[in-house]
Amino acid sequence: PVFIPGPSVPWAVKKLQGYFGKALHNCTVVAKNNKFDILILAEKFGIYPAYPLDIEDLSRYLDSKMKQDLGRLAKMFKLPNKGDTKQFKGQRWQDMNHAEMKKYCLRDIEDEGALLKILLPVVDNPEFELSLMRHTLNLFLKPKLRLDYKLAEQLANDMESEVSKILEGVK
Repeated sequence: PVFIPGPSVPWAVKKLQGYFGKALHNCTVVAKNNKFDILILAEKFGIYPAYPLDIEDLSRYLDSKMKQDLGRLAKMFKLPNKGDTKQFKGQRWQDMNHAEMKKYCLRDIEDEGALLKILLPVVDNPEFELSLMRHTLNLFLKPKLRLDYKLAEQLANDMESEVSKILEGVK
């Protein structure tokens, strides 16, 4: 695992693109919560990796009813304690203890790597299941449905008004 300090992330992303292609299409991108991590890659860097793999999705495959947070998964599989993020709450990069952040992040990466090795072999039909996981993520990252909030609010108000009229007639 390598820790990239906040201000160096854009440089590191460019370097990774040089190695693995503009959309990181020549590698598998592994993260714990792709709806967050890959969304940042997409929104900030315009990168939609072709092969994202989510530790959270893999743990859902194991047991969809259990809590999926990294701390709980690490404990469940007897990995080292994840650490506490409360020490960083409300802080910006320039304010936080960088040594502690590095230690915390590296522990996360090590746990995610260990969980990948534990959980990936559990998937019965990886070709189908991993493709389905990627498709589900893309529904989140590239939504085809857009909600017209103003129209929805107007419809809700109209329906409420209509229901009120009907109920008045019933009385």
